[in-house]
Amino acid sequence: MFEENDVNRALAKRIFLDRLDECIFFPKYFVVETINACNASCIMCPMSTREKRTVKSMDSMLFDKFADEVKLYADWIESVCLNKDNEPTLDNGLAGKIRKLKDAGIKHVTISTNAQLLTPVLIQSLIDSGLDDIKISLNALHKETYEKINKGLDYNKVISNTLELIRQKKQFKWKLAICLRMVVQDENQSEVEEWLDFWSEKLGTGDKAYALPKHSWGNQLFEENKDKMRLFEKKPCVSPFSTMLIDVEGRVCLCCIDHETKFFMGDFSKQSIKEIWTGENFNKVRLLHSSSKRNEISLCRGCDIWERKYVVSKA
Repeated sequence: MFEENDVNRALAKRIFLDRLDECIFFPKYFVVETINACNASCIMCPMSTREKRTVKSMDSMLFDKFADEVKLYADWIESVCLNKDNEPTLDNGLAGKIRKLKDAGIKHVTISTNAQLLTPVLIQSLIDSGLDDIKISLNALHKETYEKINKGLDYNKVISNTLELIRQKKQFKWKLAICLRMVVQDENQSEVEEWLDFWSEKLGTGDKAYALPKHSWGNQLFEENKDKMRLFEKKPCVSPFSTMLIDVEGRVCLCCIDHETKFFMGDFSKQSIKEIWTGENFNKVRLLHSSSKRNEISLCRGCDIWERKYVVSKA
C-alpha cells in the first residue's frame, strides 16, 4: 500500500514495525475520552475557545465494548491514554476503567491531568487500579504566571497535590511513572530552566520533567507559516499510522488536534475498531501522508505536534 522509501521505513521503525503496511493490522495507541469536561480554561488549549457543551460520560456499555475488543490485541497495543482534551479526574469511574483495561492485558495505561483534583484518596484509587503512567501539566513555576495560563485552577492546590503524589510514590515504592510537563509560551518562557531544576530535584527514579513548545492545534489557534507547511509536507505524521482517538460518544476523529471532530473517521458505537482502522477514511489519510500530500488536509499543514523538540530533565 505504501511506497518503500527511507521516510516510510523510518516511520515504520518509529512505531515498532518492520514495514509500514503492517500498521493496517490494528492501532498501536489509543486515546479515549471518558468524560467531555474540563475544570480549567488554559490559554493555549482549544477547550477554552469552543462553546460550552453538555457534560457527558462515556456509556459503560460502550467502554466495555472497547475493553473487549482491545483485549484481543493486547500484545500488539503499546498504550491506552484515558483522556483526550478533557480532564480525566472529573470521571468518577476512572479507576474502574483503568482496572478493566489492565484486566484485559493492556500493558500500559496512562492519563494526563492538571492535578487539581488529585487528592490522596484519588491517588490511592488510581494506584490500586494499576495505572502505569501519569502526566501532569504544570505550565509555570510561579503562582502569578501559572494562574495567568491555567485559568480556573488553584496553583497552591495543584502544587500540593503534585508534591504529595511524588512523596507517596517514594514512600511506598510505587512503579507508577510520573511525568511533569510545561508547555512553553511567551508567558512562561523565562521560567523554563528554573522550572526544570525545581522539579527534577523533587522527582524520584523513573520520573521526568520536560518542557516543550506550544503548537497551533493544526492551524486552529494560529496559522502556521508557509515555510513550515512546505517543510512538513514531505514528512508523514506518525498519528494516522499508529493512533486512534475515540470521543465520549464513540466518534473517531482524525487525531489529537481534531478536537471538534472536523474529520470524522468512524463511529465506534456502530462499528468495530478494526472496521474503522482499515476503512476508507483512515486509508485515504495515510496515503496522502505517505505520498507527500499531507497539505491537502487542512489540520495537517505545518503541524509538528509529534515532532516538537523536548527539553528534558530526568530524575
